[in-house]
Amino acid sequence: MKPIIVFLATAGFSMAHAALAQDCQQLWVERNSYYKELGYCFKTQTAIEYFGNGGCHIRNESEVPLTSSQRARINQIQNLERSRGCNVDSESMSCDQLWIERNSIYKHSGFCFKTRRAIEYFGNGGCRYQNEADVPFSTADRARITEITRLERESHCD
Repeated sequence: MKPIIVFLATAGFSMAHAALAQDCQQLWVERNSYYKELGYCFKTQTAIEYFGNGGCHIRNESEVPLTSSQRARINQIQNLERSRGCNVDSESMSCDQLWIERNSIYKHSGFCFKTRRAIEYFGNGGCRYQNEADVPFSTADRARITEITRLERESHCD
């Protein structure tokens, strides 16, 4: 039994190192591959050029039927992209993409969502903060939330 445990621990260790070894481009490709596989129609020129929109049938990102494990991995990738300073083309992001990125920061920081949409998308498992004012955002996270909020306002997002 112990060799199996050691093997699994080693396999997990290797996968963690592989995830850390991914560069910004690899993270972007992995994240968007989930959407492509499920039929999402990309809106940014970069994504259309890379993945194409052949066979796409879902135009609203929030309607992509991601599993909870896929959603968790996408959130993990977004956090890695943020922590590495990956250049996410926010100016061309849809309202749904902006909403997801902004709320991913809240989720990662332990905020307990109140809206049905956010609870359905992110869940409230592991949440610790009921009030937004209590969430201990880093300076970088606060700045990113402010930037995303500005972009949402300029794009007339709901």
